[in-house]
Amino acid sequence: TTQASKSPLQFVRVTRPDGGEIWPVGQTVPIRWRTDASGGNQTVEILLVRTGEPEFQRELVSPTPNTGQWDWTIPADLQAANDYQITVIRTDDRRLLDSSDHAFAITLPTHNYYVNVADDLDLSDNDYTTAQGSDENDGLSPDAPKASIRGVLEAYDLEAGDVIYVDVG
Repeated sequence: TTQASKSPLQFVRVTRPDGGEIWPVGQTVPIRWRTDASGGNQTVEILLVRTGEPEFQRELVSPTPNTGQWDWTIPADLQAANDYQITVIRTDDRRLLDSSDHAFAITLPTHNYYVNVADDLDLSDNDYTTAQGSDENDGLSPDAPKASIRGVLEAYDLEAGDVIYVDVG
C-alpha cells in the first residue's frame, strides 16, 4: 500500500535490552531507546516488568531526560530470573511506549566467566570447564561455558576484577 513504507511520526523504540542479555546483580548496564523527540523538556519513564509475572512492575526512573540512554545499576533485591523486559514510556504522551522485544535475564552477582571451544571432545585435559562451550550457554559456571571470549563480552558488561577462565583449545 502507499502507507507501507512510511514510518510513524511519533514513536519510542527500546533497543537495549532487546532479548537474550544476561545481566548480573550489581552491574551497571545501559538501557537504550530511540524516539522522534529528544532533548529539551522531553522526558521518559522506564519500567522493569516480568513476562512470567504480569503483576510485577517496578518503576526504575521517572522522569528522566529523553536522551536515548539511562545507566541502571541492577539492585541486589531483584530475584534472579530470565523473564524480564524493559518498557520506556514518553511522559508527554503515555500512549507512546515500547518494550524489549524479548526477555532478558538477571542473575546472581558474579565475577567469574568460563570459556571452552565448541569442538573440545576430550574434556580430560581441561583445567576450568567440564563441558563443551556454546555461546547459547550463560558462561557463568564450569558446566555451561561460552564458546568464545567474544560471547562473554557480548553478553556481559565486565568490570575491573572480573575473570574469564579460558580452557585448553
